[in-house]
Amino acid sequence: MPIIATCPYCRAGAVRAPEAAVGRVAACPKCKCSFTVVSDERLPGRSSALSPPVDETRPHALAADVTEPSPVLPQSPPASPAPAKASPRSIEPAAPGFSTALVAVTLFGLAMVATQFPYGRISGLALAVLGLVLGLLALKGEGTTWLAATGAMALNMLALAVLLFAPSWLGLEPWRHP
Repeated sequence: MPIIATCPYCRAGAVRAPEAAVGRVAACPKCKCSFTVVSDERLPGRSSALSPPVDETRPHALAADVTEPSPVLPQSPPASPAPAKASPRSIEPAAPGFSTALVAVTLFGLAMVATQFPYGRISGLALAVLGLVLGLLALKGEGTTWLAATGAMALNMLALAVLLFAPSWLGLEPWRHP
């Protein structure tokens, strides 16, 4: 016959378990605390399985050897989450030019990596030119977009200059052999 074990912590959750489970650990479905399964009929101060405990929760006199009483916290309803305050500065979505500038910066990195592969000099030049064009297109924006576009253009021009005039810096053969 199954027994009902009430959670000793929240007194709201109960676990239905077989009699063989007495002494084992169970988790309360309400508060998720772990407790040892004991039949509610065996607990002192219980008149039935569903009645609340009587002796366990009744206040008692302070013991003589206790120097400080335990604090008694008032019962309060669960606090609702505070509403999110609107910040004085609203968050604006990124401008499309900003993502174009970031793609142009990424193309600089891809151009440098591409130089290490076969025919990488040609693909690196193509990626750097594409990054330069995208940087020019992104220059129409203002603020952060303009700054990112300028940086992308500068990096891609640096990549073009290195690939065209100083390929030995990347470990490549010069364009013309002496």
